[in-house]
Amino acid sequence: MLTPAERRRLSRAALSWLLRQRRRHRPRARPLTAPEQAAYAGWFAPELLERVRLRVVERVPAPRLPAEARRAGLDRLLDFRQLEGLALVDTILLTRQAMPAAAEVPVLIFHELVHTAQYARLGTARFVASYLAGWLRRGDGEAIPLEREARRLEDLFRQGASPRLVAGGPA
Repeated sequence: MLTPAERRRLSRAALSWLLRQRRRHRPRARPLTAPEQAAYAGWFAPELLERVRLRVVERVPAPRLPAEARRAGLDRLLDFRQLEGLALVDTILLTRQAMPAAAEVPVLIFHELVHTAQYARLGTARFVASYLAGWLRRGDGEAIPLEREARRLEDLFRQGASPRLVAGGPA
């Protein structure tokens, strides 16, 4: 599919895109409200909850993939139109289409908060490289260990399980 050199270029391009999006959206994003912070207390370090910002957007912006990635068909595997949320390091984007399902919004925010904790744990470059490597293996979320961890914790949160600190490492 992609050579190791092409994978490294793709990872650098993804990291650059992600940081540009963060710089674009963070100034217009809001802090988590006190009730939101209370809902996630015990799951995430207070410092992380204070640092995170949230912004509602029409849609999650899609990156322009490098030519070699498009030739390999990766543009067909990654459909940003389907995304309801995206964590950009410490800034979470939620789409308006996700908002009508108000009961699911806390769960969606939780899922993206797990990713912000993963960024904090791994560092931005390692997070992007790891996420991309998992996605390139199969082209779906099930192949991405970071997504599996977020879904597992999301399920526990949804079930009302006792909180366990996520920001300090794997729960």
